[in-house]
Parts: sequence; C-alpha cells; structure tokens
Amino acid sequence: MSAVLRLGQLLLRVIPQRLWWVLGALVFGLMNMVFSSEVWPNTPLASRFFTAWTVGCGVLFTGGMADGR
Repeated sequence: MSAVLRLGQLLLRVIPQRLWWVLGALVFGLMNMVFSSEVWPNTPLASRFFTAWTVGCGVLFTGGMADGR
C-alpha cells in the first residue's frame, strides 16, 4: 500500500497542474456524454456540445503530454 501512495505522490509532483485540469474536464465531458439522456433530457444539443467538449479536452491533453510541461 505504501508503494501505491508513493506512486501517487510522484504523479502529483511530476504531472503539471494544467494537465490535471484538462483531465478533470475530460472526465466531466465523458460523464456528461454517457449520462446525457438522464442529466440533460430536455436539451437535445447537449450530446453534441459534450462531444465537442471531450474532443477538445482530448486534443489539449495529448498536446500537453507531448509538450512535456
């Protein structure tokens, strides 16, 4: 268990804060896409919006990983 905690601490130090924000936004977009019919039943364009949101976050995430900052 202590090895897992050390790995978590290492990841928190190594991965830049900007990538954590993008990862959080990516997970938010994915969750909204999965549950769009329950969360947004009266908003038909929510599915398109969160698809674009997720794709944009995916591009930012991969760009941030390639950038190495």
